[in-house]
Amino acid sequence: MAQERQSAATRGPVALYVHIPFCCYNCAYCGAFKVSASEVTYDPFLQAVEREWALVREEEGLDEGVEISAIYVGGGSPSLFGAPRLGRLLEILRGGITWHESIELTLESHPASLDGELGGSLQAAGFNRLQVRVESFRDEELAALVRGHTGAEASAAVQAVSAAGFPELGLELLYGIPGQNLDHWTATLKEALRLPCSHLVITRTTPRDEALPERLLRGRFGESPLDESLLAQYQAAARRLVEAGFEHYEIESFARPGSRSRYAELFWDRQRCYGLGPGAHSFDGAVRWRNAADLEIYLAQLLEVGHRPPRERYRLSPENAGQEELWLGLRRSEGVTWERLAGFLGEQRIALLQRKARLLAAQGFLEFTTDRLRIEPQAYFVAESVVRELIRALEGEPS
Repeated sequence: MAQERQSAATRGPVALYVHIPFCCYNCAYCGAFKVSASEVTYDPFLQAVEREWALVREEEGLDEGVEISAIYVGGGSPSLFGAPRLGRLLEILRGGITWHESIELTLESHPASLDGELGGSLQAAGFNRLQVRVESFRDEELAALVRGHTGAEASAAVQAVSAAGFPELGLELLYGIPGQNLDHWTATLKEALRLPCSHLVITRTTPRDEALPERLLRGRFGESPLDESLLAQYQAAARRLVEAGFEHYEIESFARPGSRSRYAELFWDRQRCYGLGPGAHSFDGAVRWRNAADLEIYLAQLLEVGHRPPRERYRLSPENAGQEELWLGLRRSEGVTWERLAGFLGEQRIALLQRKARLLAAQGFLEFTTDRLRIEPQAYFVAESVVRELIRALEGEPS
């Protein structure tokens, strides 16, 4: 185990994820672990994160020779934590390890907790990227989602933090909201493009338990929804955003030139990512794990016992890793190389995969070249079904 950790500590860039679970809302679609905001718990929580980070560095073999390239602070509604405590969090994460000179520091935020003053304070604390979970600009949709803000309030919050000089602003939008039609979705896209944002993520409304890290932990590879209205909304977004100058660099992600999310790219590239906080996911290159989603257990284990919280663990076989390479790699516009896949699958499985990939390429779903495999842009919406067909071929299942 020690040898495995030592080798892991010398590979590639590393990301951190910190899960701050405190939130004031019970959004209808949200599957993230969260608890009611309670300021009396904030400082003990920071102490627990500090202790967990020290234990992770020690037990996972991370030292000053390992360089952190990106940090994402999510939740919950971590912007409720306030700039002073968030600044203290970044000080904690600097401990005992090297930060890349151009490290990306992202804070996920709820529009209701944002204003220009907070935006300036977050910059001063060290954050250089803000991801605002707007979800919609239509009040009836926001009410159905139990978001706790109006469309006008969301627009005003984004404009205020932009005016304060925040360097990178990203928005997250939901499509497929119950009752949403193409005209409603188009209006939300129009408002998003009016705002000074450099990154957009569009996500289909899904059940609470279908978050991507949860699915990876359990090796669940699903099928794409067969819904014409969802397809129309997705295609409308892709068309409008590309026409507005955004790069469609991942199935759900669009960026102005130079504004891709480094944290997200490390995740899709299957680089190491260590998660801190209750419910946080981690990946060390060989094992995926998730901290117990319980704040009381998290605090007690770290502050009273002095141990890391209990974790659900899943060790990947070479076949599992190959499936992940395929699934995550094909989410990206660059696709995945045969060289990387061959490192996990071996010659026999690569031959099975290429046979099926040629058939799907002939049908217009894939681009098959000598060095890599890519999903064709017109097939992005059904990408999960395409990947599932490839995985079935690897497993020797009939299509």
